[in-house]
Amino acid sequence: MLRTSTILASVALCSIASADTLVLKNGDRITGSLVSQENGAINFRSDLLGELSVPEDQATVEVPQVAAPSAAEAAAVANAATTPSSKTSGKSEPLSAEKQEKVDMVTQSIKDAQSWLDENVIPEGWSGKMSFGFSYLESNTDTTAINFDLNGKKNAAPHHYAFDIYYDYSRQTQTNGGVNKNLDQYGAEFTYDHDINEWMFFNSSASYLKNMVKDIRHQADLDLGLGFHVINNEDMTLDIIPAYTLQYKDAEGVSQKWYNLATIKESYVYHFSEIVRFEQTAYGSVEPGDTKNYQYGFTAALISKLADWVEASIAYELTYDNTVGTGGVKREQQIIAGIGIPY
Repeated sequence: MLRTSTILASVALCSIASADTLVLKNGDRITGSLVSQENGAINFRSDLLGELSVPEDQATVEVPQVAAPSAAEAAAVANAATTPSSKTSGKSEPLSAEKQEKVDMVTQSIKDAQSWLDENVIPEGWSGKMSFGFSYLESNTDTTAINFDLNGKKNAAPHHYAFDIYYDYSRQTQTNGGVNKNLDQYGAEFTYDHDINEWMFFNSSASYLKNMVKDIRHQADLDLGLGFHVINNEDMTLDIIPAYTLQYKDAEGVSQKWYNLATIKESYVYHFSEIVRFEQTAYGSVEPGDTKNYQYGFTAALISKLADWVEASIAYELTYDNTVGTGGVKREQQIIAGIGIPY
């Protein structure tokens, strides 16, 4: 067994040493790679933050000069690659040439598909992720759940764009043949943020929802708010957005169609490392003239980057809507384990 830990450590040190650094005017330093510097803007790619575009007068880029390894260092790495490890020897065997070839073919096929999408489908400057989740449980009842999500974003400071399209479905089949749908909804949301200064931004979003379990035939929301970057650094971000929401809802058993809501939104991201991060969002809305009309939601997800082309995640979602009719379900919650393909 090769001493892979030594090799990976050497590769990591070389990568860190050769990485570019974006130095912001406020002193923050972001590690990654310079994409381009033209037309008064610096386009920079960070493994943690994705694609960034910063005006040239707000930042500089440090490109290190990497020295070639000495003969002694090269020999040490070569020796590590050919020396068996006493701790791992005998515990596992490398993949056979045939199995490794199959793994490489699948990996390359996914990478080729991503490259084709980047070049022919995805607009320049956009990045995001396509996620899938599926589960089936058979016991006294048969339970099937399907989740799909496609999201994307583009940062072209001071403009920031994002979208999210989703579909969630879950049902139980009883022993007597009856079927209960626990979840059946789809929707989309589009968001635009405009930076006012380093800590404040204008936020607007438009969303659509159709939920067959809550008996919501159509729901459309328009949010306008002023956001604050409470925490904004390379490892952690926290945004708070007080907003006004104009909502149209066509729901079974409810005569009221329009709602004027006071809304508070919150978004938090923490990077444990370059491959593991925690994301959490929450919102709450209430109609000032009738506080019985309120809604809230909470989402938390732990995401791990398995490779450049795939991520695994587990998420918890909770929503409550007190404006639905008496026959509709007010509260929904779910746990989603999924696989995502970044682009």
